[in-house]
Amino acid sequence: MIITLIKAFIIGICVSVPIGPAAIFVMQKSLGYGRKAGFVSGLGVTTLDTLSAIISVFALAIASKFINAHTNLLMFIGGGVVAVIGAGMAFSNPFKKLKESGAKVASWSFKDYFQAFLAAASNPGAVFCMLALFAFFKLGNLPHDLQILPVILMVSAGSMTYWFFFSWLFSHLRKNLKIKTLVTINRIAGIIVIIIGIGLCGSGLYNLIF
Repeated sequence: MIITLIKAFIIGICVSVPIGPAAIFVMQKSLGYGRKAGFVSGLGVTTLDTLSAIISVFALAIASKFINAHTNLLMFIGGGVVAVIGAGMAFSNPFKKLKESGAKVASWSFKDYFQAFLAAASNPGAVFCMLALFAFFKLGNLPHDLQILPVILMVSAGSMTYWFFFSWLFSHLRKNLKIKTLVTINRIAGIIVIIIGIGLCGSGLYNLIF
């Protein structure tokens, strides 16, 4: 059982590593508002990872069929959500208060959590990634009872651990960067997220039409 829990913890880390709109969003929050805001945003991604783990354990066949049948629609809707989040990142200046007051901005809100969750959920491949990891670590035949709860919790713990260090790293970097540099990074991050969102949305719409 200990080996299984270690595998689940590693899965939680691995599923969080790929750089996508959610990771860029967490990075932006960490740079702009500090570690707490970044970590709370990371918890939004962890929630999606936890749900994906539950799906992977309890509904492998159903989840795969549903996602396969609605991949293009999910890409279209998710891409729109990502593009809107990216626009909010690109055209806002979270460093304004820092510049005006000379103090550190360390605010956070549940809005960060939900935006990160939506950014993560916009990627239809998130569940597939979790499914692949469960298959790779040979955790696809786990019992469907309370014994699975520790496995789900360890996946969440792995994801939370990754986002804790991710947000800490970028909040630490903000101390050594000038305001102008932070604003530029924020703009670039937002534009990248917009491009990803438009790409997802356009690809989904094209496949739906043709």
